[in-house]
Amino acid sequence: MKKLTLLFALSLLLFSCQKEDIDPAVNCAGDKTNSAAVTGRSPAVPFKATYETYPQVVGFNAGVITLSIPATGKGAHLGKSSWYADSWVDTNQFPFQQTGNMTFTAADGSRLYGTFSGIGIPGAGGSVSFEGSYTITHGDGRFAGATGSGTYSGWAELEGLAPGTVGVGQVAFVGVLYNP
Repeated sequence: MKKLTLLFALSLLLFSCQKEDIDPAVNCAGDKTNSAAVTGRSPAVPFKATYETYPQVVGFNAGVITLSIPATGKGAHLGKSSWYADSWVDTNQFPFQQTGNMTFTAADGSRLYGTFSGIGIPGAGGSVSFEGSYTITHGDGRFAGATGSGTYSGWAELEGLAPGTVGVGQVAFVGVLYNP
């Protein structure tokens, strides 16, 4: 009888460690796995963030404005965070063509990296409104393996295009983050 009980217990243990029957955040020994932070998340979550920006003109050459854009704000899954972009605006076309690289940084240092492209429409007194699409290409820290996409929109005001000129603005992102 002891042999049957032991055999039954071993069978239960073996079957309970089949891949489809276990929590992906816990291995068969009951220990948390290194990927628990990633695999325990939903595969797709809404993303929304808004930032106050301080665009700085880095250069203006042949109709292309080069900008460095630091920003602070908050977003879903980021909390209070910062955003930074290097942006290029081609004013030789109308509407202006905007492209850039960006980084979202959460308070704990985790980051999302991506690119954006869109258009800008100049307004009165050095103002511009802009909109376009963005892609999250990868992340690190608690965002390791994340990707995403969506749209962005906003406005900015600059009093000139001389290098070093700093303006003000706002940018908002709406979209989805995909977890691995």
